[in-house]
Amino acid sequence: MDITGVWDVVSSPDFDDDYLRTEVDPYVKLYQVGSRLEGEYHLGLQSGDLEGRPEGEDRAVFRFEGMDEMDPADGTAVATLVGDRLIFVLSYGPGDALSILRAPADSGERLARRIAEIAVAHLHEVDPEEVAAVLYDQLDALEVEEVWDRARETRCGYVEPGEAADQAGHRNLKELYYERY
Repeated sequence: MDITGVWDVVSSPDFDDDYLRTEVDPYVKLYQVGSRLEGEYHLGLQSGDLEGRPEGEDRAVFRFEGMDEMDPADGTAVATLVGDRLIFVLSYGPGDALSILRAPADSGERLARRIAEIAVAHLHEVDPEEVAAVLYDQLDALEVEEVWDRARETRCGYVEPGEAADQAGHRNLKELYYERY
């Protein structure tokens, strides 16, 4: 069975049925663009765009960017075909993790210090010069034709070439993050 197409979301372990159908019937839409997969999703008050690649006949990995109510949401997603069902899992990015940590950190100085200690221990190996060099190389290799190809109409409007170039830069930074962690 092909992973592309429009998939109706019938249930979620994270959302009740009323929330899932808050705005529209929830769905995941996937389509092939060359060797890539693109698409969109809408679950409750969250919707966004998907960009990724297949990993075999029955699995695909994506990056997603969208909105959760009025807040930006991004991260990675995995779609796995099991029989005639598609299992779709969103994993939120570091920005969302930060907002989750901010609430308990605001509740007490001791907890805030402990969160900071853990963050410093986790990030002490990051070399900003290395990250800058890799990012520079990736942006330098970006072809203007690729930016033009990404400038297109979307379900939310038109993506200008400058915005497409900015998105490519953000995508490269996210790739660095996800490769590292």
